[in-house]
Amino acid sequence: MKHTGGSAWALVLMAGMFLSGDLDAGSLEPPGPPAPTMKTIQDAEPRIPISSLPFIISTPGSYYLTGNLTGVSGDPGITIATSFVTLDLNGYSLIGVAGSLDGVRAELAGSRQVAIRNGVIRDWQARGISAVATTEVHVEDVRLNSNLGDGMRVGPRSIVRDTTSLANGGIGIYVETGGTIIGCTAGSNTGGGVVTAGNSLVASTTALDSTNQTGITLNPGSIAIDCIAQQNFVGISASAGTRVVHSVARANFLGINGSDRTSIEECTADANTDDGIRAGNGGLVRGNVVTGNTGDGIQASAGNRIEENQASANGVGIRVVGTNNLVVKNSAFQNTTEFVIAAGNKAGAISADPTTANPWANYDL
Repeated sequence: MKHTGGSAWALVLMAGMFLSGDLDAGSLEPPGPPAPTMKTIQDAEPRIPISSLPFIISTPGSYYLTGNLTGVSGDPGITIATSFVTLDLNGYSLIGVAGSLDGVRAELAGSRQVAIRNGVIRDWQARGISAVATTEVHVEDVRLNSNLGDGMRVGPRSIVRDTTSLANGGIGIYVETGGTIIGCTAGSNTGGGVVTAGNSLVASTTALDSTNQTGITLNPGSIAIDCIAQQNFVGISASAGTRVVHSVARANFLGINGSDRTSIEECTADANTDDGIRAGNGGLVRGNVVTGNTGDGIQASAGNRIEENQASANGVGIRVVGTNNLVVKNSAFQNTTEFVIAAGNKAGAISADPTTANPWANYDL
């Protein structure tokens, strides 16, 4: 028989060594009273509330509305007198009263990077947002309604996104040089819909019902892409050196009015009371569909390239009134008069049969 006593005593001795301190877990007494674990109100909401008007923001930071706020006569609603401010309307409204001034004013010279978002600014007796002196303003998801002046006027290099501006007494949305307007709607504004001061982008934006003004105004160096202009006096007005692409001008008095060196490409001008597209001098009019316009589908002055357009059911399909234009590969169908091309231009022969025509021919279908 084997003896196991020695092994058992070895195990007891090892256990004793561990219990004597080699595996000491330390004292079970707490070092002191428990520290608080809850956040303060300032930590949980590290923003500054605005609960009454008028209110002046003079320190950079983040501010938010606590509810719908009504202005007072003789003052702006919120004055931003510094840079680096975020103003969150928090889904609430800033509401003007008789004699009130701008809803939000940020006109400190040299200020920059102010963001205004998420709420309604209405019924102010001046502008909804006035921030011309501030650069790099960001306005997002704001609804501007029934302000006596412009809905919004912001400074250079600003971005306006997903914003509506309706029934204001001035321009709906105005952005200074180098601005960007994306996904916005401007309707029934007395001074016009959307205006850029130059070198700006207007994309996926709709301008409606400025019956005595222009829906979208592009100043030099600007571009409009994927836009809609309907029931304005002029749908889209494109100044020198601008470009209008993939856009629709419908049921205006004049659809798209291009100045000198303007590119108008792959647009639709439909059911306008006067002309669908007018081109100035030295521009490009290519790949457009012009239909149902009471006047000319396309009217061009001098030195333009007019190419691959489709004109149907207009007074005159394509009219060239100046000289030194190149007119090729266009087609006209069921216009009162298909082509009117003045002397002194280069135009492809007008043909009814593409199987026998040369590659530069224009077609009377």
